[in-house]
Amino acid sequence: SSGTLNNPTSLTGATYTVGAGDIGSTVTFRATSNATASCAAQSDDVTHTFTAAPVVTAASGSAGVCQDGAITLNGTITNTNTGTWACTNCAAAGTFSPNNTHNNLLPQTSVQFVAAPADTNKASLTFRLTSDNVNVCGAVQSNTVTVNLEKKPKVFAGNDVTLCANNNVYT
Repeated sequence: SSGTLNNPTSLTGATYTVGAGDIGSTVTFRATSNATASCAAQSDDVTHTFTAAPVVTAASGSAGVCQDGAITLNGTITNTNTGTWACTNCAAAGTFSPNNTHNNLLPQTSVQFVAAPADTNKASLTFRLTSDNVNVCGAVQSNTVTVNLEKKPKVFAGNDVTLCANNNVYT
């Protein structure tokens, strides 16, 4: 173990501060009574396994995309295998493809998101990747990424017209 045992002679006041080397391993603690004149000392062990909390990193394949284009989302979740993507500032339900699930056990490394028309005029969309609560650490973890939506250029070449073929200059 790499942690620190404080007040080790107290049965009610002993504390253990977890060290970095304890993460992912087990530490066994032993409580031992004092011997008496007619009884031998007695001991009991308890084992604690220290599991790392989930760590979530959300990312996008691009800092910006065309306002009606597909947004590639990728991320990592360590110390647990699954999580869920969500758009945090979407007014309408966009489409995740193949779905909004992140799973470290599948070969799928990213998801695509296409915003609903109600959201394509926003300057940006923010996505949150949240770990599922599947380990003993309790609280889920999440991380966000913001993707800028670039406005489509508008092009207008003019109204259609019919011209006389013998006129050589057109404007």
